[in-house]
Parts: sequence; C-alpha cells; structure tokens
Amino acid sequence: SPGLVEVRCRRRNEQGSNNARDSMYWQALRGRLLTRPSSYPGVSLMAVTVETGGKLAAQSDRRVNVVATRAYDSGTARTISGALLHVGNSLGLEMDVDTINVLESAYWTPRGEYFDFATGDSISALEMLQKIANAGKSRFLLSDGLATVNREGIKPWT
Repeated sequence: SPGLVEVRCRRRNEQGSNNARDSMYWQALRGRLLTRPSSYPGVSLMAVTVETGGKLAAQSDRRVNVVATRAYDSGTARTISGALLHVGNSLGLEMDVDTINVLESAYWTPRGEYFDFATGDSISALEMLQKIANAGKSRFLLSDGLATVNREGIKPWT
C-alpha cells in the first residue's frame, strides 16, 4: 500500500571524485502507512500512551519493557496443558489431549500450578516439553508416536 518512506544512510569513507566506490551503511528506515489495516493476523498488538517530563532520557519515551503472556490456540494462558498442547501441536505431534486435560482439571489447576517461563536460549523441543511437564510435577512421555504426560501419585503397596 502507498506510504511515506524515509531512509537514512551514513557514508563510511571520505567523498572522492568518483562516487561509484562510496561505502555506506543503513542508519535508519522509517515508514508511515497512509491507510492503516484494521487487523494484523497472527500478531499481538499493544497500545501505549507515554507522558514525558523533563527528567526522562532522550530515547526513554520510545522504549517499553513488556512481560507478555502467551495466548494459546488451545488452552488457557499460563496453564500447563495449554503450554504442552501449544508446543506439541506446533511440532505436529499427536497429543494425548484427554490425559492432559484430566491432569489439568484434577491436579494442576486445583493446586495452582502454572507454567510461567520465558527463554532466549535455544533448547530442544524435548527439553521444553520436559520442563513444562516438570512444572506440574509430571513427566513427559513419547510412546508409539503419542505424546502424553503422567504424574506420580500415592500408590497403594499391595
């Protein structure tokens, strides 16, 4: 769509007689759309109003720290079942939804067990699924192509 564009470049060498060998790098690229879309599919949006005073640093009014809560496609935010299903479905795993939902309703939600975790590290999907299950005092299992979890409970000794 049409818009206004501003590009800033900075010269890295002295200007010579032949500008064909100039060395430049991008400094900034800004744009303003003349017409705004009504929605951005697959993107979470946030609106912020900032009121600045005389004691705010030059660029602080454009920097915002956010602690975001993921909204899962299946399951409630922060729930262990929602996190398990989100990771499993994104990998194309066949998930044991019934068992996961039973554990969520019988143990995790009543006991107030949630999965609040953010990482910038690169870890394997198996490690992440194990970490999610451990948050609910459970174990992640992958057997015969079915991804499920189980929880150790009180076992009668017979």
